[in-house]
Amino acid sequence: VRNAVKNALISTQQRFRSLNKNDFIPNGIVLFIGQDIKNNNRMSINIIKPKLSKIRNLHYSCGKRFDLEILSKDLNNFEKYGIVVISGKELYIGSVAGEERKCLYSQTVDLPKKHGRGGQSQMRFNRQRL
Repeated sequence: VRNAVKNALISTQQRFRSLNKNDFIPNGIVLFIGQDIKNNNRMSINIIKPKLSKIRNLHYSCGKRFDLEILSKDLNNFEKYGIVVISGKELYIGSVAGEERKCLYSQTVDLPKKHGRGGQSQMRFNRQRL
């Protein structure tokens, strides 16, 4: 564990050295660095440039989970999308914004079948079922 923290700090320093001032404009950056256990313990570096949150000071956190509190404005601001689903049995109109799902209208429909199951087509229907 101690080596993982040390390697993460070294990777952070190297990454900061490769950045220039324009990379921090207008709201700053957030670096998430961790050891990827699924990929031969290789260091994984993710850079996020927040659109709404302004990063004004250094925040260092070491733990099993990433601290996302500093990005709360960006993570909770989702665009709204409209969804329309039409099938042979129902119609659904709704909206989605992040984790929020809202049903605006839904209706079930009982459409008549195209033809009955008897008459001259009965033998063909029986063959198709097998």
